[in-house]
Amino acid sequence: MEIDEWRNIDWSLDDEKHHTNDGGIFKLFDWDVQFFQHIPKTGPYQKDADDALRCLRRIEANKKWQIRVKKRGIAYFQIIKRWAELLKSTVKTYSIMWQDIPGYRTIVKSVLQELKYRSVVEYPDTLIDASNALVENPQLLTVMINIVFLKTNAYESGALCQATALATKWIG
Repeated sequence: MEIDEWRNIDWSLDDEKHHTNDGGIFKLFDWDVQFFQHIPKTGPYQKDADDALRCLRRIEANKKWQIRVKKRGIAYFQIIKRWAELLKSTVKTYSIMWQDIPGYRTIVKSVLQELKYRSVVEYPDTLIDASNALVENPQLLTVMINIVFLKTNAYESGALCQATALATKWIG
């Protein structure tokens, strides 16, 4: 699905597969230091580590959570919101190249599609929260506002109020 409002942006939503690893943003999370070194190999906590690993395998095998996230409902938007908040708290710079974050283009495109194809008055609160978290990237602000206002009928007061409230939230 094409998002026409994505014009005059210097990077494409569809080029993620052509992105190369230059070592920049991919060093955002040091998995070895921040995760793997904390898993006990021996000692009194080994049983806890084994239990956690069994739990993780059980979660991976359970397809119910994957089906729930595919629906692009509350769970999906909560994950996006938390992910965007994690990025904001981890990256302490103002010059981040958002498009270089693995998976960012796909996530942004999915949120923009939801904004575009759902009715403005029917946006769930979690979609609004997720879009608000993603608007940390200033390039998205114009695109989101264009999407919302281009589909809003000026004679429908409810939709117009909702669109204005969204724009105010994103700007503020």
